[in-house]
Amino acid sequence: MVHLPDPRQEIVRYRHLPAQLGLPQIGQVGYLVNDVEQTCLKHGRQLGVSNWYRPRIRCFEHFHEGRPLDQRFDIAIGYSGGVQIEVFGVDGADRALLAGSSGEPHLNHVGFFIEDTKAVRARLMSDGYATLQHGRFSFVRWSKTNMAYLDTRAQLGVIVELIENRFKGWRIDMPEWYVRLGVMTGQIDRL
Repeated sequence: MVHLPDPRQEIVRYRHLPAQLGLPQIGQVGYLVNDVEQTCLKHGRQLGVSNWYRPRIRCFEHFHEGRPLDQRFDIAIGYSGGVQIEVFGVDGADRALLAGSSGEPHLNHVGFFIEDTKAVRARLMSDGYATLQHGRFSFVRWSKTNMAYLDTRAQLGVIVELIENRFKGWRIDMPEWYVRLGVMTGQIDRL
């Protein structure tokens, strides 16, 4: 059986990042896996997650150096200790940009919910961190999520994701109540 790193240990391992990067606390731990549903069913307890949610991605635009990317994501999210746990798979011609060459499930990134992705990304790029990819997606009507994955692996040991989620223009970081509301309105499925 594959063993995924405990998200609580990963948060402790990367607890220096918020202060080092001038970001809020870690809000998401993201695991790249081969089979999202099987991982959730088999490893939910290990990850401290009792309820998994499958967002239906309504629109998706990701770019690398101005070029649109060919990527398809399969995502499930849950919550453990107030942190969002994301289990995801990615396919498409540009899969390797985010996934690297490893086919084994692993911790892929730590995410930070922030106010302004564009401004924080620009600041971190001026500090020497390159952007792997950036873009936007939506999975709840009237929502828009701007995001950026920064290539911080060499310096920090993990990819950093910046996440700016807005609902009707208001910033909402994606707490579990927000995701459950999406389930109640039929825009998000439960696993």
